[in-house]
Amino acid sequence: QALEDALTDYDKAVSLGNVPLDIAYYNRSLTLILLKRWDDARASLEKALEVNPDSTRVLRKLEQFNAPTEKPSAVVVSPDQIP
Repeated sequence: QALEDALTDYDKAVSLGNVPLDIAYYNRSLTLILLKRWDDARASLEKALEVNPDSTRVLRKLEQFNAPTEKPSAVVVSPDQIP
């Protein structure tokens, strides 16, 4: 339930626009990854990249998604991997 609550909070932050949107979308994508909602996570990462095309953390995470040798579940294994 905590992850669903976090997702609701990120959605609210995005709709209010009172935080840097690229960070909100990025954090939203991490929550979606933990929920194993891969397509939604990728969409959030792509939205974050639209907002800030120079975000290295978003580019890195998208590269992990697109790497042929990695499964999406390997994108985030533990909170320690979150930059």
